[in-house]
Amino acid sequence: MKPYFQDDAVQIYLGDCRDILPSLPKVDLVLTDPPYGIALANHDPNGRRSNRPYTVKNDDTSQIGQEILDYYTATPTISFACPEKQWGGNWNQYLVWDKGGGTGGGGEPTMYWYRTWELIQVRSLGRLNGQRDSAVLHYSGRGNELLLHPTQKPEELISYLISKVVANLILDPFMGSGTTLRAAKNLGRKAIGIEIEERYAEIAARRMQQSVLPLEYENKGRTLEGLGSKKSSADNSPMFNL
Repeated sequence: MKPYFQDDAVQIYLGDCRDILPSLPKVDLVLTDPPYGIALANHDPNGRRSNRPYTVKNDDTSQIGQEILDYYTATPTISFACPEKQWGGNWNQYLVWDKGGGTGGGGEPTMYWYRTWELIQVRSLGRLNGQRDSAVLHYSGRGNELLLHPTQKPEELISYLISKVVANLILDPFMGSGTTLRAAKNLGRKAIGIEIEERYAEIAARRMQQSVLPLEYENKGRTLEGLGSKKSSADNSPMFNL
């Protein structure tokens, strides 16, 4: 299967990760944010939080995320998770991402406390780089980044997680707008991403071609287009060396 986009550092595939994974090479780390199966679109039915659409493909079930995590049971893995619906299997540790007070969720606003943290499940990472850090990670959920995906994670947080692990080739089977790939590329690692929605695959491809996203771009949550040049053609690009 030909990549949707590729350069010397990353490959992006468009499609269902369940169909694509068997053809991929062995990876050193899976770092991903699967659909939690919490029907995120239904948690803001009256638009009280924002005008931004809360829609995540296949978020009506956690089955797909669990299936992929089970597929990579023997591979070092870092996965974001819903505290109320944790991923099954054997996990070595649980981290807490403290988003700060500026962002959060946790269900219908009139019925639940405002949760400003998320769970990160970790397994089989081996010896970590650097000093021993706290398992509570403090990274603003808002930051200065453009909002390109409903569940986008801060690039600074993803960069930190990658930097702690010895891994040359990283996989994100639920790539979204490509934050994992962008962070990996910035750190000199190689990465493979898979995304089922073309609008996000295109955004990710454009992010790979830009060191900084254009400041004049306005994202009001109603459109995710306009990030610059068209995607590169995989047919004309050499495969990067794994």
